[in-house]
Amino acid sequence: MEIMGVNLSREPDWHCEKCTLINPGKNGTCQACGLRKQTTVSWICKACASRNPQALVLCNNCGSEKCIGSAVLPDVNTSNSKQWTCSQCTLTNPWRSNTCSACGLVVNDREKEVTSKESSSNRKLYPDLNLELYPEIAQQSSEVLKCPNCQSLLYDNVGLCCTVCHSPCPEEGFKPRPFPESSKPRESKELDNQKWSCPSCTFENKASNSVCEVCRSSRVVEPKPSTSGEITDSSGSSTGNSGWPCPSCTLVNPPTTKVCSACNTNRDGKSVRQNSPSSSGPAANPARTMQRQRSVPVESRRKRDEKQAKEQWIDIVKYCKISNIQFVDDSFPPAEKSLYLQPRFSEHPRVTNWLRPQQIQSFRGGGRRVSSIPLAVFRNPRPDDIMQGVLGDCWFLSALAVLAERPELLEKIVITREINNEGAYQVRLCKDGKWTVILVDDLIPCDRHGQPVYSQARRQQLWVPLIEKAMAKLHGCYQALTAGRCIEGLATLTGAPCESFMLHEPPNPTSDTEPIDKDMIWAQLLSCRSAGFLMGASCGGDTQPQEEPVFASVGLQTHHAYSVLDVKDVHGIRLVRLRNPWGRFSWTGDWSDASPLWTPELRFELMAHGSEEGVFWMSLEDFMKYFDSVDVCKIREGWAEARANGCFPAFAGSPAKIVLVNVFETTELDLCLFQEGVRGKAEGAKSLLDLSFIVCRTSPGTSSPKPHSLVFHSKRQVKANVSCNAILEEGSYMIVCSAFNHWQPFGARRSEVDEERLPNYILAVYSSRGVLIDPLPMPDFCLADTLLLLATTKGKRHEGIPGVTCYYMAQGIAGLIVVAENRRPDHHLLVDCDCSESFNVVSSRGVLTTTDCVPPLHKQVLVLLTQLEGTEGFAVSHKLSFRILSDNGFGAYGAHHTPQLTSELFGLHSARPL
Repeated sequence: MEIMGVNLSREPDWHCEKCTLINPGKNGTCQACGLRKQTTVSWICKACASRNPQALVLCNNCGSEKCIGSAVLPDVNTSNSKQWTCSQCTLTNPWRSNTCSACGLVVNDREKEVTSKESSSNRKLYPDLNLELYPEIAQQSSEVLKCPNCQSLLYDNVGLCCTVCHSPCPEEGFKPRPFPESSKPRESKELDNQKWSCPSCTFENKASNSVCEVCRSSRVVEPKPSTSGEITDSSGSSTGNSGWPCPSCTLVNPPTTKVCSACNTNRDGKSVRQNSPSSSGPAANPARTMQRQRSVPVESRRKRDEKQAKEQWIDIVKYCKISNIQFVDDSFPPAEKSLYLQPRFSEHPRVTNWLRPQQIQSFRGGGRRVSSIPLAVFRNPRPDDIMQGVLGDCWFLSALAVLAERPELLEKIVITREINNEGAYQVRLCKDGKWTVILVDDLIPCDRHGQPVYSQARRQQLWVPLIEKAMAKLHGCYQALTAGRCIEGLATLTGAPCESFMLHEPPNPTSDTEPIDKDMIWAQLLSCRSAGFLMGASCGGDTQPQEEPVFASVGLQTHHAYSVLDVKDVHGIRLVRLRNPWGRFSWTGDWSDASPLWTPELRFELMAHGSEEGVFWMSLEDFMKYFDSVDVCKIREGWAEARANGCFPAFAGSPAKIVLVNVFETTELDLCLFQEGVRGKAEGAKSLLDLSFIVCRTSPGTSSPKPHSLVFHSKRQVKANVSCNAILEEGSYMIVCSAFNHWQPFGARRSEVDEERLPNYILAVYSSRGVLIDPLPMPDFCLADTLLLLATTKGKRHEGIPGVTCYYMAQGIAGLIVVAENRRPDHHLLVDCDCSESFNVVSSRGVLTTTDCVPPLHKQVLVLLTQLEGTEGFAVSHKLSFRILSDNGFGAYGAHHTPQLTSELFGLHSARPL
């Protein structure tokens, strides 16, 4: 039944005055407490269909006079306790008011009902958490802290996009989730059709706004067409009809567009977010966006990220203060799933409660109660502040200890450096080459005695458990932090390029293993020390349990990382100074504090008196005997960085990219190639790829660059990342990133594999001077041309027939490349390649025995072998037999290629002209 257009067939839901439960309109009593529904009489305005109390003569919404035709309806629960939530500013207003007291938004009763239902839906944010223990979680809003699209926390990737639904995240303050279309006021619906796009950030603003809601840029009047066919701006001056050149990439764009279609730069030269919802063309899909960018000083980027993160943190704290609650992170809740990859039983002390720092009466500090010292995030942090818990994350804590040698670097990791009662903190980390701001609460896992189970810091500091919790959230749970290497922790904490050099050969060396040179190691230590790099040394990483007493007898701890503090050459004696971060054990051999080798003058000069703090000297020979490797973190002031993402080629012609680098003056570069790590992933779910990149000089100003000469290349390794360092002169260079041990699963049909399914990478470019990087689609045959250039430049040559040369390369590429070159102008070259004695490798051809016919004046990649699994050894071998023919090999010698080259492999293994 309808009265004056109002449907009365269904009674509206009503709030219980006693327990606030929302009950169906048909229920006469509350489902929870049994209180009877209280009803009064109201009337519906004929003009705006708003509900008004019976006593009012004029409509409370539009001011129209009550008339005889107005519908009289029962008004459910119109007590003062009933409220509605504003859709624009989220303020809770009294039900009797139709105008928000904060922002002035005007709504009617129908819109109030919608917002009340949405705000009171009480979705269960913590399905495995007992809310009776944490009542503040039950009060936490599901609106303010969520992604506007999927309602997940959106503060984990500042300025990027939601990690769940990939919707763009707001960069300047929080913009609440919009109302459903059906519940918008009539005025809002009319304005939606008259929005204007911000020229700076492309945000769609209401027609009534004169400045952008996001970036506060002023509205620009659209140019109007003149009678002469030219475009005139707001001042009336003619701008011509040939478009506008992009100030970044010089592309001439149509005059009606505001953002460059090639590099996403607006007319003022400002870069626009890749995932802007209003952008079109290539920028509409973040995975396919290719954007030219300038390298940014590392410190400038940190300050920019920190500024954006603080603005979002202010919104959270403000909401918590208004709601009188403490922040609880529902994306990393105080529950078992945040502790373990899978629920399990452990011999370690169980986590029985999650406590705030203010609820923990004392920290473990040698048995002395220190609760009288006020809490602080940082209090002049030192390496010996770190106390490891039951979690086996020594690799991460050792990296923290190395970083604590430079407290000014350590304090930049935590953005929220002051204690706040709301318990919301932000930590900036770099995972798999991508900077990420992690939002965490200060709920700490504790045992039944109220003591932290995991790591903590002495002197009532919070930086250790906060950074550890951010690391756990970044990888899924605390258990995901078990086992690792110090270099991984250094890279994650600093985002700087890191590298390792081994101090002795591995137990099972391969053909790819480089010999150990003591003089070279000493030169590397001196160079890193003079450059001010952070260094950590791994002690006894590959020792067996029965060997541990040997290390303990000389005061060393196995499976432990030490900080390298100094390197000195004293009268021809090479000494290394180290620190045990825990400070409980110290070296007792030659050149220790108690060693008779010290003279009084030398002891005074080198300050050989710190064993009680875990600081000691030892000779280079003993250092190489007991330590396995040295991890170096290249922290350098004044350097710039740029990061480009792409996907690895899975076959010739796949939607892969190359990176073009323009160098304007002689510059030192560090390149690091990252792939998605396996930490926190289910065992066997994903294996690492064999990473490598090749840098070649190319011609500037071309959309399809070709390699001209090899400049340098990284090793090919099955690792989470590979890196390389070089000095480049002014010019244009192309970087080709590749991996090959994943080719076979994608070898079915090219059309069935899209970019989203291909493994992704991030290429980080660190430079001593500013450079310009430009990701471009990989040209046809680019992968083959760069591999041919690599093999013919760095590989070994074999010549058996005049005019015929075969190249093979196995050193430093975790596999094998075999290339045949036919320089004869009138003969074909038939080549048989047998690699059947290789093991733990995968072939780019799918088989280990191949036959190919190379035309005159051509060369070809015959086969490429690469290591399949990084945890196992591998071996490569090849046997070549070749002969020249006057035809292409058909007839007595069989097919042209065996196996046949499919369309997926043609771009890599087809013959290329000399």
